[in-house]
Amino acid sequence: MLNAPIPLEPEYSTRLVNLQVDRGLSNVPTAYLVTATLERSDGFTSSTVDTVQTRYVVGRDGARSAVRHLMGLSLKGDSASQAWGVMDVLALTDFPDVRCKAAIHSAEEGSMLIIPREGGYLVRLYIELDKLALDQRVSNLNITSDRLVEAARRILNPFTLDVKEIAWWSVYEIGQRLCERFDDIRSGHGDEHHPRIFVAGDACHTHSPKAGQGMNVSMQDAFNLGWKLASVIRGRAVRKSYRPMQASDMLSQ
Repeated sequence: MLNAPIPLEPEYSTRLVNLQVDRGLSNVPTAYLVTATLERSDGFTSSTVDTVQTRYVVGRDGARSAVRHLMGLSLKGDSASQAWGVMDVLALTDFPDVRCKAAIHSAEEGSMLIIPREGGYLVRLYIELDKLALDQRVSNLNITSDRLVEAARRILNPFTLDVKEIAWWSVYEIGQRLCERFDDIRSGHGDEHHPRIFVAGDACHTHSPKAGQGMNVSMQDAFNLGWKLASVIRGRAVRKSYRPMQASDMLSQ
């Protein structure tokens, strides 16, 4: 968001500091067993602490999820050893298919994806950059937008690319990571308690941003979890047995 055409940095003035589930009160699915502790600070007054009682908590708070951290879970996996750049550009080129979706694989300079943007003017370029060394992170490479343009030109050669304006750009590395479970019930405890805290989206799985993979899977598991929780709260669904929610449950429904 900071590299967007209009840089934005969200400030919610609220931070989740603790989650507690009182398993001793009741196992009724609609009971208010979860206590969320929130620290508030609007920058003008001193910090205050609020507590909220709720039936369920769903953490859709990104790859650095505070909800997942408080559940004692972590994302596990590896990053691909490859840096990529992406930019939305207004450009002149003699490449004939610039207004079509295209994948270009050059002999020696890597690959590039072309995605025309809506409106008929801008085009999005996904550009393969350098291989990363072990434990190297793209954030430490100080890659500039000029470097993306030069890489795109090398890949597109012998066609020309004259970039007139860059509306937005970013660089990233591909990380495929997954949480060992998506709720607060440990393996072997499913017959004793109902799950009360869940994670979804990037909070429990991260993907390559290409083709909206992370966005689409996140929408899918949010919809899947949402209608099930609503059915439980309305008394339309009763659980007789339970096992911890696994990755295959979210991704296959």
